[in-house]
Amino acid sequence: MKRFLNRLAGFLPHVCLILSLMMITFVITDRYNRAMAFINNDITKALLFVLAILVIIESVLLIRINRKRQWDEYRNDSDSDKN
Repeated sequence: MKRFLNRLAGFLPHVCLILSLMMITFVITDRYNRAMAFINNDITKALLFVLAILVIIESVLLIRINRKRQWDEYRNDSDSDKN
């Protein structure tokens, strides 16, 4: 399970970056050419939903990793204070 979470934590930022760049491109293109209707498209809405879910998962993983790192540093500091 830990190996899966590590792989996911390494993979998610790349997917989120790609989807974010796609969304920015869609918004800019839609702004200059409304006939293309990127924003009102069902595919764009689905991509936006996937992006939101992935960002939530990535944020939870990052918070978990940071808290574990802080906890490990706290334990190491308290162990070194005893010596």
